[in-house]
Amino acid sequence: MKFGRWIGWLCCWLLSAGIAFAQIQISEVVQNVGRISKEETPVIHEFIVKNQGVTPLNIQKVIPDCSCSTASFTQTPIAPGKSGSIKVVFAPYKLGPFQKIFTVHITDPQPRTFTLKLEGYIAPSPATPEASFPYISGVLRFRHKNLNFGSITGQAVVSKRFEMYNAGNDTIVFTNRIETPTHIRVYFDSSLVIPPGKIGSIVVTYDPKLKKSAGFFQENVALFTKNAAQPRVEVNMIANIVPSAGEMLFSEESKSAPAGMPRTGSGTINPDLGPRMQLSETVQTLGDIYLNVGLVTEFVIYNEGGKPLEVLDIKPFPGCEIISEKQFSLAPQEFAVIQVRFIHNGTLGKQIRRFVIKSNDEQQPEQMLEMQVNVIAGTK
Repeated sequence: MKFGRWIGWLCCWLLSAGIAFAQIQISEVVQNVGRISKEETPVIHEFIVKNQGVTPLNIQKVIPDCSCSTASFTQTPIAPGKSGSIKVVFAPYKLGPFQKIFTVHITDPQPRTFTLKLEGYIAPSPATPEASFPYISGVLRFRHKNLNFGSITGQAVVSKRFEMYNAGNDTIVFTNRIETPTHIRVYFDSSLVIPPGKIGSIVVTYDPKLKKSAGFFQENVALFTKNAAQPRVEVNMIANIVPSAGEMLFSEESKSAPAGMPRTGSGTINPDLGPRMQLSETVQTLGDIYLNVGLVTEFVIYNEGGKPLEVLDIKPFPGCEIISEKQFSLAPQEFAVIQVRFIHNGTLGKQIRRFVIKSNDEQQPEQMLEMQVNVIAGTK
C-alpha cells in the first residue's frame, strides 16, 4: 500500500530522556492528491494531529518550502486526548508533478520538528471560453486586454484581427456605427451578429501617416450594439510609432509618451538623459472575480529616457505570477507589456497582489505595482 495514504494513524514516538513528552498521531505525513486540473486549484488539505501523550502539545509554527504555499494551524495548546489540525494551501505556478514540504515546529514541552508532504500532479485545464477569453466587458469576453500593434514604422499600415466571445444568453447585434480616430479603421470580419457561445471578430487597421506623431499611444475605439444591456463596447489599442531608418517623418515636438504616463521632458530624445521608467498605472482595480475563474492582466512599461532601460527582474509576491519576460531591454521611447496572473488562495473577499520591477533607472530603481480584486463565491 502506498506510503502516506491512510493506513490508520501513523504514530510518531518522540523520545526525550527524563522529561514527560507528548505522543502524537498524524493522519498522514505524505498526502498524494493525485491528478488535479489547473482550474481546480488551489490545492487544499488538512492534516489532523492528535495528542496521545500526557502533556499539552503546542504547534508553534509551520514553515512551507516556498512562497507558493501557506499553512494555518491550531493556535491553542492541544490537550491530551484531543486533536488539532494543520491546513495547507498550495497555489500552483506551473503544470506537472509537485511535492511541497511543510516543516512543523512543536513543543511537548521540548521543541521538536517533523515534516509533512503534499504531492500530486497539476494537469492543464480544459480549453474553456473563460480560459481562452479571460478579459471581461459586460457579456463579451476578450483574449487580450489591449489590441497590441507593437512597434510600427511611420510608413507601414498595420492590420490586426481582434476576437470576442459572447458569454451571455442573448445574441449580440452590432450596428454600423463605430467611433474611431481618423487614423484607425474597424471592419467586422464576417458578421455583425454574435450568437450566445460563439466567437466574432473585427479587423483593425492603423495608419501612422495619418496619426502624424511618433511615440507610444493608447487609444480607444467604440463599437455600438442593438442590445440594451450593453449598447457600447470599447476596445483599447496600444502602439509604438517609430520613424523609418534614416527618416524623421514627424517633428520631435509631436512625440508622445504613453497615455496616462507623466511627461518629464519636451519629447526629444536627450542622449545625456539616463533611462527613465514610466508605467501605464501602478494600481489596477479589477473588480469582482469568481473563485474558479482565472485572471490575467497587463501593465505597460515605457522608457522615457535617452539611454536603454534594462529591466533586471520582475519579482512577484505570493499570489501572483509573471507570465511575460522578466528580463529585457527597452530602447528610448520603446515599450513592453507585462502580463500578470492572479493566483487564488482559496479565500473570498478583497485581496491585493503585488510585484516589483527592478531596473537601471537611477531615480527609481524599484517600482511596486499591485492588483486589487474582490473574490466572490459561485461559478461562472
